[in-house]
Amino acid sequence: MTTSPVTQTPAPTAGTAGSIAGDFDAFLKLLTTQLANQDPLSPMDSNQFTEQLVQFAGVEQAVNTNTKLDQLVSLLDMTRLSTGAQYLGREVVADGRTMSLGKTGATSFTMHVGEQPAQVLVRVLDDAQRQIATFEAQSLVGTQEVVWNGRGDDGLRAPAGTYRVEVAAVDAAGRPLEVATGFIGTVSAVESDGQTLHLQVGDRRVAIDDIEAVRVPAAPNPDEGVAS
Repeated sequence: MTTSPVTQTPAPTAGTAGSIAGDFDAFLKLLTTQLANQDPLSPMDSNQFTEQLVQFAGVEQAVNTNTKLDQLVSLLDMTRLSTGAQYLGREVVADGRTMSLGKTGATSFTMHVGEQPAQVLVRVLDDAQRQIATFEAQSLVGTQEVVWNGRGDDGLRAPAGTYRVEVAAVDAAGRPLEVATGFIGTVSAVESDGQTLHLQVGDRRVAIDDIEAVRVPAAPNPDEGVAS
């Protein structure tokens, strides 16, 4: 499997560091010029000179502090990316209501029911919200993986593409139960925007905080559909 490189967005503070450094250089030139051209018979007041030296030290400290902060941000980004790189090639489960069907094979999604259901009905819709397939999933409490064989209610193979999943579960009294759905896919790239780590899963960009499970793919197949 070919994976995209791990990428990193540059930290946004580089321009600020350059600006502060420029102010520092200008202040230094101004101070030395002032000292070189002052009247020897009427030198600068010592209080004024001390105040300017304090300002000089403050600007220098700001430059050094900003440089250290840039280095710290860069280090944190690299640490974050190193952590994210461990997801490359792994199969993950994340929040979602869609799945992607390939030209051959099946696709799947996950669902979680907090109470024991008596019936679980799955509807598969295309991008025009037309019903393509309906089938019953196992009536299990907790989390389970639901597989769609890729065939519609007419028995024909559905075209490759992205499909929406709707799940309705009821208990023995016919009362609707809350169902949480997710999608499954393989991580192909990792990217940091300086604040959040994102994983490329199929055709979707997912924040790492939305990942619910990670596992090694049982039998990778490039032609087989994966959820996205």
